[in-house]
Amino acid sequence: TLTAHPILSRSDVERIVDPASAQFVDYLETSDLTDQVESVRLSPLGLDLEEMSKLWSVFFQTPYALSVAYQASVVLIQADTTPRSALPVSARYVYGTTFRQPVIEKAVAAEGDLAPIVLGGTLVIRGRQLRGDQTAVAIDGEAATPDSVTDTEVRITLAAPPVPAASLRAGVRGIQVVQSMLMGVPETAHRGASSNVAPIVLRPTIGAPMGVGGVTVDAGGLRSAQLTVPVAPQVGARQRVALLMNQTGVLGTPAARTFPLPARAADTGTLTVAVSGLPAGEYLVRVQVDGAESPLEASADPLDPGYTGPAVTIP
Repeated sequence: TLTAHPILSRSDVERIVDPASAQFVDYLETSDLTDQVESVRLSPLGLDLEEMSKLWSVFFQTPYALSVAYQASVVLIQADTTPRSALPVSARYVYGTTFRQPVIEKAVAAEGDLAPIVLGGTLVIRGRQLRGDQTAVAIDGEAATPDSVTDTEVRITLAAPPVPAASLRAGVRGIQVVQSMLMGVPETAHRGASSNVAPIVLRPTIGAPMGVGGVTVDAGGLRSAQLTVPVAPQVGARQRVALLMNQTGVLGTPAARTFPLPARAADTGTLTVAVSGLPAGEYLVRVQVDGAESPLEASADPLDPGYTGPAVTIP
């Protein structure tokens, strides 16, 4: 029957919805199917075994019967309610922009590609399409205002302002260029494109003066002492820290020791380290925080290359 009559004609529908008809069905009395622009067309729907089994699984506790599926179309469903009339648009602000994805290619210290990145120094971010309506640099997710921005270079000083130095930690940090778009009247910043996340190694620095106290000498002439080492940025309570000491001015094999520090109760800018087994003399001192090592001061004399500090004397 459905193959012979693939279209549900208006006369068929009228007989069903007409109360005077012998084929009248009362729950379709209010149907407006006869007023539809399009007639309902019935067409066989090819379902494979898996789709048919899923269809029958909807009918709970109903045994499967040999069946075929048909698709009926088209029926336009309109709401009976009348929508509220809104006021016409008084002003239109349409913004169009090209897709410009900022890309970070390199992040180095302003002093050179091989110079250490330290707190208080200037970080230079190089790449493509870095300039937006407003451009910020996110360091570990915290946005900061750069010093200068061009399409290929962004410079930012790693100290407050513009970077909150208290939130920075030594180690591997993730940086990202975040752009905002100015829209509206008055113009307000809306989130725009963001660059890839690039890693930098923020290295700790040792301040001055370093303190030496509680020096004791064992039977073999080796010293033990308490070193007080100022360090920036502050060392987090959960960061891994070690103190590295290398003896200077000694012929042969100078003493070199590594002293891991235990966990701290809170963040600190001053490390207190118990050292032992050291011969008396001068030592170059480095701090290693989460694998990032504090830089040494190089000699300015080309005839006597080497390192001059930071150094401490164990009496």
